[in-house]
Amino acid sequence: MKLQSSWERFVLYGEKDNSVRKEVFESWNRCKQLGVPYELESVSFPIDQHEFSKRKQSNRILLNAALPVIKDLSNKLSGSRYGYILVLADSEGYLLETMANKKAQKFADRQGIYPGVKWTEDHVGTTALSMALRNHSAIAVSTYENYCKGFQIWGGAACPIIVDREIFGVFDICRTESKSDMREINSISVASAQAITERIRYYKSKIRQEIIDQTFEYSSNTNLESTGVILFDTNSQVIHKNKVALNFVNLLKEDNERDNPNLKSFSILNHVQKCHGETGEIILQDKPYFIESKELTLSGSNIGTLVFIKEQQESEKKYFHLNESPIENQSQIDIKFQTQNTHFLKTINIAKRVAKSSACILLQGETGSGKDFLARAIHEESARRNKPFFAINCAAFPRELISAELFGYDAGAFTGAKQQGNRGIIESANGGTVFLDEIADMPLDLQVVLLRTLEEKQIIRVGSSKPIPVDVRFIAATHKDLKSLVKEKAFRDDLYYRLSTFTINIPSLRERLEDLHGLIKMMVTSSCKPIERKPITFTPAAIEGFKKYLWPGNLRELRSIIERITYLHDEDIFDAEHVEQFLEMDRARLGIQGEETEEKQIRLVLNQVKGNRAEAARKLNISRSALYRKLEKYKIDS
Repeated sequence: MKLQSSWERFVLYGEKDNSVRKEVFESWNRCKQLGVPYELESVSFPIDQHEFSKRKQSNRILLNAALPVIKDLSNKLSGSRYGYILVLADSEGYLLETMANKKAQKFADRQGIYPGVKWTEDHVGTTALSMALRNHSAIAVSTYENYCKGFQIWGGAACPIIVDREIFGVFDICRTESKSDMREINSISVASAQAITERIRYYKSKIRQEIIDQTFEYSSNTNLESTGVILFDTNSQVIHKNKVALNFVNLLKEDNERDNPNLKSFSILNHVQKCHGETGEIILQDKPYFIESKELTLSGSNIGTLVFIKEQQESEKKYFHLNESPIENQSQIDIKFQTQNTHFLKTINIAKRVAKSSACILLQGETGSGKDFLARAIHEESARRNKPFFAINCAAFPRELISAELFGYDAGAFTGAKQQGNRGIIESANGGTVFLDEIADMPLDLQVVLLRTLEEKQIIRVGSSKPIPVDVRFIAATHKDLKSLVKEKAFRDDLYYRLSTFTINIPSLRERLEDLHGLIKMMVTSSCKPIERKPITFTPAAIEGFKKYLWPGNLRELRSIIERITYLHDEDIFDAEHVEQFLEMDRARLGIQGEETEEKQIRLVLNQVKGNRAEAARKLNISRSALYRKLEKYKIDS
């Protein structure tokens, strides 16, 4: 009771009691100076859901590392006679996760202790978490050491999570028993924080290795003496850039300072963001530079961005990442797409014919089947070939950014907008082509704006009312069934009909296996040349082994595997015995043998998933509507 009396005398009369721990008294004093109400019973004003989602995304490494530890501890404490709550906060004190047993949950609900609230001294006063966060050290705080009266039911112990001198957050464990031994929960808190720290350290090491591997993979076919390479982390900070990239960045800074003399900060990635995940062009000092940007991912999460930069020379081909020399008067589509497959040959011929028009084109095909390459080839085949080609992945941008990216914005359109405004992709591509990848993921309200642009051939920047005429050819692409989305009211029918003036369906790799040998030869030659290695010979048995694989990632997956073979396979001959090693067939192959038909393949997969059509479609890497058509075609009753 002495500590309770000391707290009351301090908050009421400002009296100091030397029996109160120094660090606790200093925290009380700060709280008083900050005007934190000692009568506070609950937390208020959590951040909104959108801001919370962004915060979780930026702390995904912390969450991925911490959640298994917290869940395990929560399960162990669930039947305790005490009330326990486990709390994870980020480096700014925002709660990312809370887990409580039944005894503690009623108090937590009453006090507003849930993800999204800020748990710092200026918000909640002296607590174990707020002190650990401020002092960057572990601490246990008993009930009456908490500054605010409402939180004095809790005794807590918190420990910061620090990796390589960087604080990721704080782990906190609180208990409702006022007379309990604080040493026990302090030990649990420190041990849990250490476990989370080790998991983060391991995950960061895994990320570093993955970044190295993917950078190596993407740049293996690139001449680094003439191509700039910049590697960004998830915070858009430069991790690495070569000499060519450094010269480009200096030019970019000079150009930026000339246009924005009062601008205090400069972000390289902002200037190439329009090309994120795709390709585009930047003009500097009257010279065109082609940009190709690759998103690096691990388990579906972004871990960095790799950007290639090349100054376009008159004698060079538009797309610097392709090493072949152009053949005069030969179709760009024929150069890039060579096939022995009758169905795909028809697709190519259609693409060559519609390239000469300025009407919209819709490309449909599975992920990795080459939709982006065909879009570029159609642009090169068209009368717009000497005008800009811009690509945007509609699924890669947050909803609130895609409008500004596509249509641009005027000065003062929103917080952080450039003083002189900014041209969007459509305006920048005037006279050329805009490739809208993953069009099915475009928000419905923006579909209305895009439709108006298509019909009126003009755009209106965000924050403006002035129409700007544009002459742009649109090519859209998706791996989803747009007709089904239209029926489900998830995609506008008027926009669908406008975009699909010409529809081109690109077959998957498993639907044109006769091309597999030729594709492998081409990719092996391309992959071996930069490292001056003799091309690897693939035996007929190895090719047959590849044909048994389903290729869910299509050409993109094949290219990745060939590059892996180039660097990791030491022999000049690649035989059947090596196939499983590189395809990881135990994991990915569905067991389809040799010449078995599509019908047998579908029946086998349906049997494996016990008739679950949605799961079968996912394993076959086709849409559910496509599966239904095939079931009807082969009269299969699942």
